[in-house]
Amino acid sequence: MDTQHRNMTTEGKKLRNTEGFCEIELFAKQGIQPPISTGYLVRINTIVFPFWGQTISPREVMVRMDALPPEDFIVRIDFVNAPSIEPDLDEIFSLHLFGLEKFEVRERYVQ
Repeated sequence: MDTQHRNMTTEGKKLRNTEGFCEIELFAKQGIQPPISTGYLVRINTIVFPFWGQTISPREVMVRMDALPPEDFIVRIDFVNAPSIEPDLDEIFSLHLFGLEKFEVRERYVQ
């Protein structure tokens, strides 16, 4: 088995923890709160990005996606079994939140 990958078993469910990174989408879909970790693997649209630390802001998500300037885009945060939210650009979120599944970046439409 590749030493970079190891499986974590929680109540018989296989969850991936890769080199100290916790893949939050897998934990959310299993209905388990992600553990506190040094870094998290976060899906933004269709791409999974590593983030160091335990918090993130929508502005950081937009910069990672090259969605610049951030004021021209909207970030939506999707939760499992809960409504999605569209937070302010500088609002801080814990990547350790129960049910946090993914982020979506969309262009803001001006009418």
